[in-house]
Amino acid sequence: MLRSGWLLTALILPWSAVSAQASGICPAPVAEDDWIGQFPAPAEGEVAIRADRVDLSNLDESVLVGGVRVAFGQQLLASEQLRIDRQREVAIADGDASYRDGSVALTASRIELDFPGRTARVDDVDYRLLEGPGRGTAAVARRLGDNRTELEQVIFTSCPAEVQDWALEAGSMELDHASGTGQARNMTLRFKGVPLLKLPRASFPLDDRRKSGFLFPSLGRSDDDGLDLALPYYWNIAPQRDATLTPRLISDRGAMLMSEYRYLGSSYAGELGVEYMPEDDLTGEHRSYAWLRHRGQPSASWLLDLDINHVSDDRYFEDLSDSLAATSRSFLRSYAQLSTFGEQWQAALLLDAFESIDDTISQFSEPYERLPRLTFGWDGITTASGWQFRLDSELVSFDRDVGDTGTRLDLLPRASWTFRRPGYFLRPGLGYRYTAYDLDRASDDSPSRSTPVADLEGRWVFERRKGRWMQTLEPRFYYLYVPFEEQSSLPQFDTREFTFSFGQLFRSNRFTGADRQTDANQLTLALTSRLLDRDSGHQLLDVSVGTVVYFRDQRVQLSGQPELDADTSPLVAELNYRPSKTWRARFGFQYEPEEEKLQQAVLGLQYRGDGGRLVNFAYRRRSDQVDQVDLSVMAPIAERWNVIARANYSFLDDTLLEGLAGFEYDSCCWALRFFGRRYVRSQDGDKRTGLYLELELKGLGSLGRDTGRVLERAILGYRSDDRR
Repeated sequence: MLRSGWLLTALILPWSAVSAQASGICPAPVAEDDWIGQFPAPAEGEVAIRADRVDLSNLDESVLVGGVRVAFGQQLLASEQLRIDRQREVAIADGDASYRDGSVALTASRIELDFPGRTARVDDVDYRLLEGPGRGTAAVARRLGDNRTELEQVIFTSCPAEVQDWALEAGSMELDHASGTGQARNMTLRFKGVPLLKLPRASFPLDDRRKSGFLFPSLGRSDDDGLDLALPYYWNIAPQRDATLTPRLISDRGAMLMSEYRYLGSSYAGELGVEYMPEDDLTGEHRSYAWLRHRGQPSASWLLDLDINHVSDDRYFEDLSDSLAATSRSFLRSYAQLSTFGEQWQAALLLDAFESIDDTISQFSEPYERLPRLTFGWDGITTASGWQFRLDSELVSFDRDVGDTGTRLDLLPRASWTFRRPGYFLRPGLGYRYTAYDLDRASDDSPSRSTPVADLEGRWVFERRKGRWMQTLEPRFYYLYVPFEEQSSLPQFDTREFTFSFGQLFRSNRFTGADRQTDANQLTLALTSRLLDRDSGHQLLDVSVGTVVYFRDQRVQLSGQPELDADTSPLVAELNYRPSKTWRARFGFQYEPEEEKLQQAVLGLQYRGDGGRLVNFAYRRRSDQVDQVDLSVMAPIAERWNVIARANYSFLDDTLLEGLAGFEYDSCCWALRFFGRRYVRSQDGDKRTGLYLELELKGLGSLGRDTGRVLERAILGYRSDDRR
């Protein structure tokens, strides 16, 4: 009788743990034969056998013939003939034998199982992974004990059988299942029959355990840098630590080394990175960038957050980064924050500094360093009658090479009461803001400001039902009163005016920071209406409109700004329309009635269809500052072929901020992405033209430049992970 407790896993190949699901147009998966359900599943530790005929005439050997089915655990074996040597406890399946477990399905001309020796031999194997698109063949597979497998003449691919566009071939393989590693000899990677890579010896992981080794190289080209080649090496230092070392060669600039070290603990995680170029052939100087990011929880109620950055020169990101967002930065921020919290309170200590990377910014416009900044917030008491008490406080020291420096204390205790009934609520509130300074200046070195802040907010919700739809009408008001307090003698450390928006209609201060507290005697009037599907809850449409009525002039302003004597604020309107899962539209504007002028406008449309179809259109306008149109498209032009394009144009500057055009071929087992990109790389308006090419072999990896990161930034809604 066959002994149980040992499972045949001769062909769990290295890619079974990491092979990704293929996308694209794929044939339907082959239906599995449900012959295990045709007889009772074996009990734990037993083997279930079925056959058309059993020959027991030989005491040393049993022969099963015709429709042989054997089930042991999750493993299933089928053949036309199965011979069992009772003395040696060896089973041999001949003639189109097949095997399946939870990971792999295979067919073979012969399967031999030696139970006492815990070995197996399988000849002429055709296998298919059940948890991914991988499949292939092997001339011979030998299982030697629990932890070792040997294979000869192995082929692996993620392509369907009828279209083997790429394949990884090896003369032989040795798999060590205990360590989770494999060794391959005479390995060749072929694409369309052309060898892309040949290695006499290679090692690889068998499961999700990491292993040191070279990753696929990255290759790109730009008009100002030439060819850009990077070859990353992954170093698996320990289970909770690893590093990536990437030599990079830029033909017109020289060689550089990029490194990243990552660590992970039970209560912390972080990464340390350094990029270094000994000498830039175009500038004659060394270039470098270093960063440290750490986030930890020293105890249950303490958090530590570090983000430290340093760059060698102002033009590093302009010259060596391909991100429009990175090249447009003016300052590089570094900070360290330690925070703690309780049931009703939270506190934080922050050290904050900025490194200027824009030589056009004057010293008087650079941000202040906050060394340190202490904050304390108390959420206070909420009573059953609706009363709520809270306190916000801050103590911060500001430092800079020029201008006023010193310390600022800001306190804002507040009490509010909420009266809530079905369909409406009222919330009056009263606060008192006190701000005091200790400044490093010759006169008036201890100015202060104190003022009450009173407000009243109310909202009603009316509903009207008609068939499947429900429409709401939501009037809302917000009255704010803050008496005028002279503040022109106060410094201006970190205070700016909020960008006016619909949300700004309901703020008690139109300035960030504590250097200015707006004076106010004003009333916000707003109206929102929604259209909802009563069955699904889907919100088809929402429209909001609002304005502020000023009962007196706004005298408190930033330094150098005149008082405002407007009777009303700009009229703000927002509209969101979602007619289906595929279409979305957004429209918003700010209209100045006294000047009869459209101050801001934004229009956004998005279509997300089947097969990755994407169309985005956006128009943004802000008086004398922004006038841009942004169009991006990903659409099929033929079976498996998509066109990729983006144009971001500034009418104000009469220039193309970013242009991108190319194509993508996406099939079951491989994808090709190629596009050209031209974008503004510096604040001087200099532009860069680059070529991007990536060949992705699904289930294995990618050759060329990482196009997914660029496309995710350029095309709203594009997700590279969904296409791998």
